[in-house]
Amino acid sequence: MRLRLLRTKTLLGHLMAVARQDPTVTRRYFYSIKDISIGGRCVCNGHAEVCDKTEPGDTYRRLLCRCRHNTCGAQCETCCPGYVQKPWQPATLYDSNECEACNCHGHTSECYYDADVAARRESLDMAGRYEGGGVCVNCQHNTEGINCERCVAGFYRPAGRSASARDACVPCTGCDPNFSTGDCEDGSGQCICKPQYAGQRCERCAVGYFGWPRCQECECNVNGTEGAVCEVGGGQCPCKPNYEGQNCDRCAYTY
Repeated sequence: MRLRLLRTKTLLGHLMAVARQDPTVTRRYFYSIKDISIGGRCVCNGHAEVCDKTEPGDTYRRLLCRCRHNTCGAQCETCCPGYVQKPWQPATLYDSNECEACNCHGHTSECYYDADVAARRESLDMAGRYEGGGVCVNCQHNTEGINCERCVAGFYRPAGRSASARDACVPCTGCDPNFSTGDCEDGSGQCICKPQYAGQRCERCAVGYFGWPRCQECECNVNGTEGAVCEVGGGQCPCKPNYEGQNCDRCAYTY
């Protein structure tokens, strides 16, 4: 603050000096400051009640807001890292507009806000509602997804296992890549088979295929078979009474 005292209020004293021929009249006026009160407040956008001075070594001495509501910055003008489930807003008299943590189920503390994700209601908040646009990044413990809610390829979450458990995802076992995709189903751990295989570990031919382990598709005549499913082993289709042949593609005797 600088006060500049440029001119006194003479109350026409300069005219008195002329009338009385007293050149010293105006010299008897002086400045007098009775009281000065100077106040100020930090601009903290409603997210702080206290300001702290910067360290003595800082280039600029200023007051920094002691932020609350998971906000950061000199003026609490942004949400802190990991608390961007919803966009930053200044606090109001009726709502603190606290920055919310991203729900990454404990598998990462890094996330960013995506307005498109929020519009599609794809991000799960900490209250279990699909509100906000927090997107988790660098998911750990073999997880992935907007909320680190899925297991990566080759892992699955056993039935009853919490998505927030550190060991939520365990490796798929016994899923031979020759017969399966290498992935398995959440809950059961059953291998996800290639189209021509079936079973817990893809250990048999799927319906409509025969000839394990090189399962081939049945070539059953649609008109002549019951269900178009061939028998395991020889690939014989189940023929209707008036059809015959391995693929039920010709008329039976007397038909």
